[in-house]
Amino acid sequence: MTTKKSFEVSFYKNTRGNIKEFSRKHSEPWVLTNYFCPNCGKKGVWLRSDIGDYYVGEQHICIECDHKFYLPDGVSEANDEQDTQRLKHLKE
Repeated sequence: MTTKKSFEVSFYKNTRGNIKEFSRKHSEPWVLTNYFCPNCGKKGVWLRSDIGDYYVGEQHICIECDHKFYLPDGVSEANDEQDTQRLKHLKE
């Protein structure tokens, strides 16, 4: 299994109803960790290995249960537009 991945994530803006308008792309580097997921307890956790978010820290995503988390914050389902793209790339 590959332990490092880098891919583009597309961001969209919604200014007219349900029509998605492309906004920008951002390249994200990810590394596979030895962490156990706090939601499902399995080892399928990837860490976004760039500088992270100043306010919440580094993003983690579990490909076993499709949940994301920031340490030491809580866990939430990874189901928004960008997280769906991230899961697709990480599961490949």
